Formats: sequence, C-alpha cells, structure tokens
Amino acid sequence: MTITRSIDESSKYDCMGYATFVQKMNDPEFSSWFSKLKEDISVIAVEAKADIDRLARIHSRLIDLIDFLDPQCIIVPPQYRTRIEHA
Repeated sequence: MTITRSIDESSKYDCMGYATFVQKMNDPEFSSWFSKLKEDISVIAVEAKADIDRLARIHSRLIDLIDFLDPQCIIVPPQYRTRIEHA
C-alpha cells in the first residue's frame, strides 16, 4: 500500500493515503485485491449469525498493533482506541 515519490532522481516510498486508496478502488486491477474482503463484509453486514466474536478479536488485535506502533498516542488519540466489548 505504498506509492512512489521521486526526490532528486531517487525514489522514495510513502504509505498511500485514504483519498488515494479510495480513488484507486475505481481501478479494476487494484480493487480485485479486495474482492474477497468486500464479499466477506457484505455477508457480515446482512447475516445475523456472523462471527462477531472473531471480529471483536481482530479489532482488539488491531488496537494492540496501534498501541505498539504509537505508544505515546501521538497519531491515534486514546479515545479512538476503544475495544469492542462482546460476550
């Protein structure tokens, strides 16, 4: 999910921003990488018996990753790190 940027005849790589990502989703070749994910999300959105526990665990692991990468809460403030409580 990187984009190339040229500086003084050398190439550097940056993380693709959200706006660029949304724009690239209009490209069939790019969006094909996400077809399975889109199908899964559609199923979860309409299926009452979706595996909510699994989604809650994934969400929690993503919060763990954010905590690891940004321990000082500089990029992602604490109020956006709430975990999903599910029985």
